[in-house]
Amino acid sequence: SISVTIFFAKPDKPSVDSLRSAGVERAIFGLPSAGRETVLPLLDTYAGVMRSR
Repeated sequence: SISVTIFFAKPDKPSVDSLRSAGVERAIFGLPSAGRETVLPLLDTYAGVMRSR
């Protein structure tokens, strides 16, 4: 079997659920090259999406 990973997946629950239903095992979300004041809130959002699975 082949493991499927999607890079720069859309970081919302419906998109992640759709990818999972299609057999995707890993979804990688993108982050901007920016300071912590920008990146940390995005990481919190991404963590929330993954917790809701």
